[in-house]
Amino acid sequence: MWQLQLWDDLTDLVCKKPKTTTCGATYASVICGLRNQQFDFMDECLAGARMRLTDALTAMTIEDSDTYTQAYKNITQLHVLAEIEDAKSSLKLQNDGILTVEDLAEVLSVWQV
Repeated sequence: MWQLQLWDDLTDLVCKKPKTTTCGATYASVICGLRNQQFDFMDECLAGARMRLTDALTAMTIEDSDTYTQAYKNITQLHVLAEIEDAKSSLKLQNDGILTVEDLAEVLSVWQV
């Protein structure tokens, strides 16, 4: 829904089903929280997703199965979560921060590396 910019429908769906367990649902909840400037909700979604992913990684290492292949997906998702948090901070999205031209140039130079 967020890809179609159906923000009201997405907000309704997130409110009806607040516990997200899939990667896509987590991203949708985070984007919805970001759009509605519900930064505490956004942080809760990110923390919950990180906990689920680290629990899954822990279980994989205990099972000692083909860990690398199975863990790659979870590690990639953890990286995406870190990028979202970094973007929120770098773009000063919270507290009505205003991004200066210099700030934007710095953010772009970091992202281009």
